[in-house]
Amino acid sequence: MSKYFLTLCLSVLSSATALAADLADALQSGTLWTAPKTELIDKYLEGVLYRNVDAGTMRLKASGALTIGELAPNEIDWFWDEKQEHPTSLLIVLYNKGDDGNIDKKEFNTKVKDALAALDAVCGVKGKKKNVAARESGVKLKAWAWEWENGAAMLEAHDTGKGKKDYEAEFIRLRMAKNVAGLERGSAADAGSRRELAGNVKRTDEGDVWIDNIPMVDQGEKGYCLPATVARVFSYYGMDGVDMHAMASMCDTVAGGGTTINGMMEALEKIGSRFHVRVMSMKDKGKKPGPEEIVESYNKLAKRKGKPASRGFIGVADRDIDNALTIFDQEILEESFPVKKAAMKKWFRPVYKCIDSGLPVLWGIPGHMRLIIGYNEQKGLIYYSDTWGAGHEKKKMSALNAYMITLYRGYLRLSK
Repeated sequence: MSKYFLTLCLSVLSSATALAADLADALQSGTLWTAPKTELIDKYLEGVLYRNVDAGTMRLKASGALTIGELAPNEIDWFWDEKQEHPTSLLIVLYNKGDDGNIDKKEFNTKVKDALAALDAVCGVKGKKKNVAARESGVKLKAWAWEWENGAAMLEAHDTGKGKKDYEAEFIRLRMAKNVAGLERGSAADAGSRRELAGNVKRTDEGDVWIDNIPMVDQGEKGYCLPATVARVFSYYGMDGVDMHAMASMCDTVAGGGTTINGMMEALEKIGSRFHVRVMSMKDKGKKPGPEEIVESYNKLAKRKGKPASRGFIGVADRDIDNALTIFDQEILEESFPVKKAAMKKWFRPVYKCIDSGLPVLWGIPGHMRLIIGYNEQKGLIYYSDTWGAGHEKKKMSALNAYMITLYRGYLRLSK
């Protein structure tokens, strides 16, 4: 995945660099959970870069601006209550390989040890080792818990391999809340049923059909579109304890490294039974022309009509795919398209069937993974969602363009 300048996706509360503010006292005393949002922003967040992950979540670029005692995290996801008045919990990623790169086992263990000491001081009690079942988070975790009169915390660390060649540090994350209940996340046992999912489908008189209530997972600047997209589906099914970091680790481990579409699907097929899901890939009957073939057919007709040619999608960054589509003259594209309308209609039928059942469709396109979340068959549109936070929850595209760039379609089917 390509990296983009922070200014393209971050909002700025103030251009001034903030002096470091320490959340330790507010967390230990519990005042962080009762103070109004405006007060917290004035006291702690002035000058801190942030981006909205969704309506109830704000991701803070805390580096150099916010500390928690001796802890100096780079990012903090700040979750707010339904009225957006008070925080309910914090998710602090102290290390992850996607953003911070690889480190060796010694450095990873040192980071964990330092975090434990820092949290003992912040919480005022000593952390207790905790067993976390793999079905809760998807991976085997080293975990410690703190509980005191005014709050609760959970530190979770995960690494894989034993030797120098196969060792990989995965992530160290910290969750903090007003009480233990605020730390709870959904596990495989909390997965909903297929029957319940249809209740999330919305329809309009104009023919729009879409799935509502799909949680956002913001991948940030790291190339985690595949793990983040699958984590969104898991969260939608009620299993928000399996986040994109755990998903990235599972798929790297099971698939033997890398998170290609095929690798991700193979990994999910192997671990799916643990989470009561089954990977259902939509197979193309007959040969579906790829993007290159469609572009070649388009360019031949465009040349005859004196229109600009398209260079296709080679070298186009994931977040520029939609812009790359704008160069196509839709009339020429439709006329040159090497697929009959009846065949395209048949191709989209299983996609529409999934949406009608409340099942988001995993949608692989050049260099990226998205979710198809809706459609309007009369207008020839599909609705989709990206893992880039606020503003990317629901977007639309012509079904023709969507068909052209599709490399993979599939969904995760609940077993109950």
